[in-house]
Amino acid sequence: MEERKFITIQLRTHTAKHPGRDNPPLNPLHATPQQQADDARRAAVYHELIAAWVKRTGYKVLIAPEVEKEMVHNKRLLYDPLAGDIKAYVVNRETFWNADEAASVFARAHTAVCHEPHSLIIALANGTPIIHTYSEFHSPKCWMFRDIGLSEWLLEFDSTPAAKMAETLFAIHDDYPAALAKVKKAMTFVEERQAATMAVVRKLLGR
Repeated sequence: MEERKFITIQLRTHTAKHPGRDNPPLNPLHATPQQQADDARRAAVYHELIAAWVKRTGYKVLIAPEVEKEMVHNKRLLYDPLAGDIKAYVVNRETFWNADEAASVFARAHTAVCHEPHSLIIALANGTPIIHTYSEFHSPKCWMFRDIGLSEWLLEFDSTPAAKMAETLFAIHDDYPAALAKVKKAMTFVEERQAATMAVVRKLLGR
């Protein structure tokens, strides 16, 4: 994986967590037919995005783990069905990583594309552009990216076709210095807000 010449991509599925662990309502023990159809439909959108990226840029794609339980499903839904000529440019990570490993990869990536927000926070903190293909019913956490000035990189998964996702990705690619500057501006805002809020805490503590 050459620095700034690969994207990362991660899907969230309606599948149970590992046996013996908590299974909240959004991680059912047995996905319904509709939930399985949702997973397959979203994966198909990502297939189109991966293919468009590879064909236009010749750059690689890393299917990266957001959480450990998703790894088998990302392989099943994202990697295994890819056409051979596209799959040659795609790497599916087969072992889980710790936060430092994830940060080091996201810091080298061109763009991080993810159905979840957590990896994207790490990517932004390391200066990497992101695209959050969110599903709002998972939680309202997606709106944090709007609040820090990244609305154009916030795409609702079920109403956004692959062509629009590709358009957003190539807008980042076609003016990459501007995208990097946008990340820096967003993170400067985050740092300023953090400093302001911690100043309130210090005042309340009498320091």
